[in-house]
Amino acid sequence: PMMTIPDAELKQAMEYEADKYIPFDVTEVQLDAQRLRDGGGEAAAGASQAGQMKVLLVAAKKNLIEEHVSLLQSVGLTPTIIDVDFLSLGNAFELRNLSLGINDNEVRALVDIGASKTDINIMRGNDSVFLREVYMGGNDLTDAVAKRFGEDPKDVEKMKRDPGGALESMQDAMLPVLEDVGSEIRLSFDYHENQYDQEVKEVYISGGSVLFPGIDTMLAQIFNLPVKVWDPTEGLEITSFNPGGMGGANSDMAIALGLASRLRNM
Repeated sequence: PMMTIPDAELKQAMEYEADKYIPFDVTEVQLDAQRLRDGGGEAAAGASQAGQMKVLLVAAKKNLIEEHVSLLQSVGLTPTIIDVDFLSLGNAFELRNLSLGINDNEVRALVDIGASKTDINIMRGNDSVFLREVYMGGNDLTDAVAKRFGEDPKDVEKMKRDPGGALESMQDAMLPVLEDVGSEIRLSFDYHENQYDQEVKEVYISGGSVLFPGIDTMLAQIFNLPVKVWDPTEGLEITSFNPGGMGGANSDMAIALGLASRLRNM
C-alpha cells in the first residue's frame, strides 16, 4: 500500500519505497511495479484506505538477470521480456480462461511443481491475490525414490516417466515428501482464507513433476480438495505445433506459455 500517485511517477517512487520491502540494496536489484487494478484483485486483497492505492512490486537481483540474459545470448537468442515465474503461471491460466470463455470470481490455486521448487499462485477469477514459493519439488521426490530403491537419481527420472509395475512402490516412497510439500501449500491456503475470508475451491497443478501417474489423486487426498492436472494449451488455436507432439506433457509448458503470452500486449 502507498499514497496514490500518477502511474507515470510510480516506478521512480518505488525506488524510494522498495527498501522497506526487499532485503537488498536498491542499487543491486532491478525493480518493476504496477498499480493493482480495481475489481477482482483489489477487492480480494481488501479495499485501500482513502488516498492510498495498492501496488505490485517485483524485484530481482541484477546479477541473476544478467546470468540469464548471458545464457540466452550465448546461444544466439535475444530476450524480449523477463518475468517472474509464478506471475507467468497466472498469465497462462488467464489466457486459458479467456480462450474457454470462463469469466467468474471463483478462488482457485495454481500449483506448479518444478524440479527444485514449487510455485503457488492463488487466483480470484483472473487476478492473482497470493503468491509464494516453496523450495521443495521434483528433485526431492526423485531422491526419495532413489533411496528406497537404491538407484541412481538419473535412472529414477526414467522410471518416473514409465514406472510400470513399480508404480505403487514409487508412490509409497514419494508420499512423505509429497505430504511435506502439500503441508506447506496447505498453510498458504489457510493463510489466504484467514486473511481474505475466501476459501480455495479447487487446485490446478502443472509442471514436470505432476506428470507422474497418481500425483493429482495423492494431492487431492492431502488437500481434501478437487485437484486437476491442467493443459495450458486448452482452448488455444494451434496451427504450427501438434499438442500431441509433447506426448501428453503439455502441463509442463504452463510457465513458458504464460511468459510467451506477454507478447500479445506488445
